[in-house]
Amino acid sequence: MVDFLADDPTGRKDLQALCDITGHRIEWTREEEAGVTRYRISLA
Repeated sequence: MVDFLADDPTGRKDLQALCDITGHRIEWTREEEAGVTRYRISLA
């Protein structure tokens, strides 16, 4: 598993596109401080 941190509003869309290409999966997301979102990615 890998965590990504993003403060970009399009981060979810970009990571989902990456997962669609690679077969990985977004397990969960969590709002962090200062507008940052943490994405937990499960690797294929």
